[in-house]
Amino acid sequence: MALLKRNLWTLFLLTLTAGSVILVLLLLSSWQSIVAEHKSVHSARVALVAQSMDSVLRTQELLLTVVGREILRAGDLPQTPQHSPELDRILLENPVATGLGMARADGQLMLVSSNLDLDLLPNLLRSETSQDSFQEAVATDTMVLGRTYFMSAMDKWIIPVRKALRNPQGEVVAVMTAGLRIDGPPVS
Repeated sequence: MALLKRNLWTLFLLTLTAGSVILVLLLLSSWQSIVAEHKSVHSARVALVAQSMDSVLRTQELLLTVVGREILRAGDLPQTPQHSPELDRILLENPVATGLGMARADGQLMLVSSNLDLDLLPNLLRSETSQDSFQEAVATDTMVLGRTYFMSAMDKWIIPVRKALRNPQGEVVAVMTAGLRIDGPPVS
C-alpha cells in the first residue's frame, strides 16, 4: 500500500511536470507566432509609409524644379522681395506645402507665396536655422530636406525642402524652397 501511494505521488509529480513543460512550450510557441505576425504587419506599415514619403518628396522635388525653371524662363528675379501669383496658384494645388519661395544664390528670398510676410523674410544663407540646408542645396543637384524650424514669416513650423536651379554652365542662379506641413493637410 505504501509503495502504491509513493508511486501515485511520483506519477502525479511526473504528470504535473510534463504538463507544465508542455504548457510552457505551447505558450512560448504561441508568443513567438504573435510576435512574428506583429513584426510582419509593422514592417509592411513601415514600408508603406516609406514609399508614401518617398513619393511625396519626389513630387516636391519635381514641382520645385519645374516651377523654378518656369519662373526663370519668364524673366529675371525682381530686385526686391515680392509676392508671386504663380506661387500662390501652385500652393493652392499642393496641400503638402505651406509656403513656396525662390531665393537668389546669396540666400535672399525674392519671390514668395502671399502667405509669407515680406517684412519678416529671412536670408536663408545667413539664418542659423536654414543656412545648413541652404548651403547643402547649393552644393548638390538633388533636393535637400532641412531640419524642422519655426518660420516667423509664415508663423508656422515647417519642414524645408530646397532645390538649386543651375544655368547651362552649372552655376546656381536660384534656389526654390518650400515649407512642408507638419500638421497635415488643411481641413476644408
